[in-house]
Amino acid sequence: MEVLGPRLGEDPSSEYQDVEIQLDPNDRIIFYTDGVPELKDSDDKMMGERQFLKTLMRSYNEEKNLDTSMSELHESIEDHRKGAPLEDDVTYFMVEIKNAA
Repeated sequence: MEVLGPRLGEDPSSEYQDVEIQLDPNDRIIFYTDGVPELKDSDDKMMGERQFLKTLMRSYNEEKNLDTSMSELHESIEDHRKGAPLEDDVTYFMVEIKNAA
Protein backbone atom coordinates (compact mmCIF):
# COMPACT_ATOMS: atom_id res chain seq x y z
CA MET A 1 0.00 0.00 0.00
CA GLU A 2 2.80 2.39 -0.88
CA VAL A 3 0.61 4.36 -3.26
CA LEU A 4 -2.99 5.35 -2.67
CA GLY A 5 -5.28 6.50 -5.44
CA PRO A 6 -8.92 6.84 -6.34
CA ARG A 7 -11.14 3.80 -6.26
CA LEU A 8 -11.36 1.81 -9.47
CA GLY A 9 -14.21 3.00 -11.65
CA GLU A 10 -14.92 6.07 -9.57
CA ASP A 11 -13.88 8.57 -12.24
CA PRO A 12 -13.07 7.73 -15.89
CA SER A 13 -10.26 10.31 -15.89
CA SER A 14 -8.49 8.76 -12.87
CA GLU A 15 -4.80 8.02 -13.22
CA TYR A 16 -2.93 5.36 -11.31
CA GLN A 17 0.73 4.70 -10.55
CA ASP A 18 2.36 1.34 -11.18
CA VAL A 19 3.76 -0.33 -8.08
CA GLU A 20 5.55 -3.65 -7.77
CA ILE A 21 5.60 -5.73 -4.61
CA GLN A 22 7.20 -9.05 -3.75
CA LEU A 23 4.67 -11.81 -3.10
CA ASP A 24 5.86 -14.91 -1.31
CA PRO A 25 4.27 -18.35 -0.92
CA ASN A 26 1.24 -18.21 1.43
CA ASP A 27 0.76 -14.46 0.95
CA ARG A 28 -2.86 -13.57 0.30
CA ILE A 29 -4.58 -10.80 -1.59
CA ILE A 30 -8.21 -9.93 -0.97
CA PHE A 31 -10.29 -7.95 -3.41
CA TYR A 32 -13.52 -6.42 -2.15
CA THR A 33 -16.06 -3.76 -2.92
CA ASP A 34 -16.81 -0.88 -0.58
CA GLY A 35 -20.09 -2.60 0.29
CA VAL A 36 -18.23 -5.00 2.60
CA PRO A 37 -16.87 -2.58 5.24
CA GLU A 38 -19.91 -0.31 4.72
CA LEU A 39 -22.32 -3.20 5.39
CA LYS A 40 -24.93 -2.17 7.94
CA ASP A 41 -26.69 -4.26 10.55
CA SER A 42 -30.33 -3.94 11.59
CA ASP A 43 -29.36 -1.05 13.92
CA ASP A 44 -27.76 0.84 11.00
CA LYS A 45 -24.22 0.27 12.39
CA MET A 46 -21.53 -0.26 9.74
CA MET A 47 -19.18 -3.24 9.88
CA GLY A 48 -16.19 -0.95 9.30
CA GLU A 49 -12.68 -1.56 8.04
CA ARG A 50 -11.43 -2.47 11.53
CA GLN A 51 -13.80 -5.42 12.04
CA PHE A 52 -13.29 -6.54 8.45
CA LEU A 53 -9.50 -6.51 8.80
CA LYS A 54 -9.57 -8.14 12.25
CA THR A 55 -11.51 -11.07 10.79
CA LEU A 56 -9.00 -11.46 7.96
CA MET A 57 -5.94 -11.13 10.19
CA ARG A 58 -7.22 -13.54 12.85
CA SER A 59 -7.78 -16.24 10.26
CA TYR A 60 -4.40 -15.62 8.59
CA ASN A 61 -2.49 -15.51 11.89
CA GLU A 62 -4.11 -18.77 12.97
CA GLU A 63 -2.84 -20.23 9.68
CA LYS A 64 -6.29 -21.23 8.48
CA ASN A 65 -6.45 -22.46 4.92
CA LEU A 66 -7.97 -20.29 2.21
CA ASP A 67 -11.37 -22.02 2.20
CA THR A 68 -11.68 -21.71 5.98
CA SER A 69 -10.63 -18.06 5.86
CA MET A 70 -13.30 -17.31 3.27
CA SER A 71 -15.92 -19.19 5.31
CA GLU A 72 -15.00 -17.26 8.46
CA LEU A 73 -15.19 -13.97 6.55
CA HIS A 74 -18.61 -14.91 5.21
CA GLU A 75 -19.80 -15.86 8.72
CA SER A 76 -18.50 -12.56 10.12
CA ILE A 77 -20.34 -10.63 7.42
CA GLU A 78 -23.58 -12.53 8.00
CA ASP A 79 -23.26 -12.24 11.80
CA HIS A 80 -22.84 -8.50 11.48
CA ARG A 81 -25.66 -8.12 8.97
CA LYS A 82 -28.24 -9.98 11.11
CA GLY A 83 -30.56 -10.28 8.12
CA ALA A 84 -30.62 -6.55 7.35
CA PRO A 85 -31.28 -5.78 3.68
CA LEU A 86 -28.26 -4.99 1.52
CA GLU A 87 -27.88 -1.35 0.52
CA ASP A 88 -24.87 -1.94 -1.77
CA ASP A 89 -23.12 -4.81 -3.49
CA VAL A 90 -21.11 -7.05 -1.19
CA THR A 91 -18.44 -8.72 -3.29
CA TYR A 92 -15.15 -10.22 -2.15
CA PHE A 93 -12.68 -12.89 -3.12
CA MET A 94 -9.25 -13.93 -1.95
CA VAL A 95 -6.25 -15.48 -3.67
CA GLU A 96 -3.27 -17.18 -2.09
CA ILE A 97 0.19 -17.37 -3.63
CA LYS A 98 1.26 -21.00 -3.87
CA ASN A 99 4.70 -20.87 -5.51
CA ALA A 100 7.18 -18.08 -6.05
CA ALA A 101 7.72 -17.27 -9.72
